[in-house]
Amino acid sequence: VALPAGTERLAGSEDPQARIIIKWLKSRGYEEQDIDRHDLHFIAMECYWPYYEFDTLVYWQSRNRFNKIYRFPDITIYDKNGGVVGETEGSKGDFLYGFDECENASYAIVTESIFGQYTLGDQTLASGGAILTPAQIGKLRIIGPRKGIILSPDNDGAGIKSVFSNAKLLS
Repeated sequence: VALPAGTERLAGSEDPQARIIIKWLKSRGYEEQDIDRHDLHFIAMECYWPYYEFDTLVYWQSRNRFNKIYRFPDITIYDKNGGVVGETEGSKGDFLYGFDECENASYAIVTESIFGQYTLGDQTLASGGAILTPAQIGKLRIIGPRKGIILSPDNDGAGIKSVFSNAKLLS
């Protein structure tokens, strides 16, 4: 997977649109060193969060600064079945944002969004959705959080229902 053509790194950019996105990210708690460390990119008013696993780009997500529209890589990149993509295969459900930064054998916090992941800090992963997928549960097992998993979904109906579903899946 690759970031879309035309994306540029936000860190150090003097582009006027980049400065607007950086100001927006700072209003959400980011600092310049965080933008650099997380390798955030942009095109126009869209901010791109690359998902790395062990220094390899595996996925990305973007959010338009104005209208909260999200974009993701083309699903065909992940098609493993010769044209038939399963429900949990080939999607953001394969990944946990922050997976390679979470310490093994400690606790883990699971939130839905990248902003939630960033806000809660170390040991936090973003699932990209309310219900964890089998692939994400497998990754949580790799981390082996002996001190437990804290579920921190969005404060909406789907998020509240997901606590019960995810607790059952994780047990």
